[in-house]
Amino acid sequence: MNTKERTSIVEVNGALGGGQILRSALTLSMITGRPFKIVNIRSTRSKPGLMRQHLTAVRAAQCISNAKVHGAELGTKELIFIPGTIESGDYSFAIGTAGSTALVAQTLIPALLFGQQHSTITITGGTHCAMAPSIDFLQQAYCPALQKMGMNVSIELIGHGFFPAGGGEIKVSVDPLGQAKAFDCITRGDIRTVSTQAIIAHIPFSIAQRELKAVQKALALDDTMLSTRQVNSHSPGNCIQITIESDEISEHIFALGEKKLSAEKVAQQAARQAKRYINSQVAISQYLADQLLLPMAIGAGGQFSTLEPTAHALSQSDLIQTFMLCTITMKENTVVDAPHAWLVEVGSVI
Repeated sequence: MNTKERTSIVEVNGALGGGQILRSALTLSMITGRPFKIVNIRSTRSKPGLMRQHLTAVRAAQCISNAKVHGAELGTKELIFIPGTIESGDYSFAIGTAGSTALVAQTLIPALLFGQQHSTITITGGTHCAMAPSIDFLQQAYCPALQKMGMNVSIELIGHGFFPAGGGEIKVSVDPLGQAKAFDCITRGDIRTVSTQAIIAHIPFSIAQRELKAVQKALALDDTMLSTRQVNSHSPGNCIQITIESDEISEHIFALGEKKLSAEKVAQQAARQAKRYINSQVAISQYLADQLLLPMAIGAGGQFSTLEPTAHALSQSDLIQTFMLCTITMKENTVVDAPHAWLVEVGSVI
């Protein structure tokens, strides 16, 4: 893999992308062997500095790459990470709160692709969290996209965890990267199915029914496309999920139930996102687009159509190109017959 000079330390401004910029820097540092120093960690947030889930990601990255770390403490705004050699193995990490297991997993998965043997990671914490991908999203959208890149990754949801107690558990399996494949997804093809599921834990069944009814009305779904899943967890919880299966890609949309929001508003939030994606004609949603740039950069590159890149996608692109000899371009295009379609191209670095 072509990287920049390994001995030079990368300077990262942690105010530009919240926790994502830290997690991505950890991943890229492990893979490229380049140390980094990050300052102003989450300085624009109401609770700045490292929180429990970020600290878990740092310590987990330290563990799997035999890294030296300075500043790995709760609340710190500055950290230095000097990676060693990535080691395959069977790992377990506990966040200790309802912090996102998905975000910790996404920090480690790309690095373990460069291990020599099969690896597993067991993580306990939150599985369906605000401001984070759900584990269902990783299973139904993220991992299938990785498979198209030649990356054999799977995730088992062992137990659900909602705020505030967490206590959920996932198990991630990662095989060493063999022959990487370019990810080309300009058109999504025909939409085969649109289905929705309400997940509830220790709350009235009627909430799920109201959510499903609202999504059904907004998207004109058949009754057979609606389902409810009752689960156990340490805390009550609820979310509504919409899965859109097309010829070329699977998209997964998620909205978390909140005490201050009615069931109908939670459902309408998810339905609006689904309608926007369906009507756009693009292949990749804005949310998934953010998360494909890094695996594409460490793989064989590729291209896809999406909506206008988010601030997260732009900061992710800049960070990747800081660590690696990789070119990422984003421009409005005419490949897809949609007024707001963009073409994202990631150059191969293998």
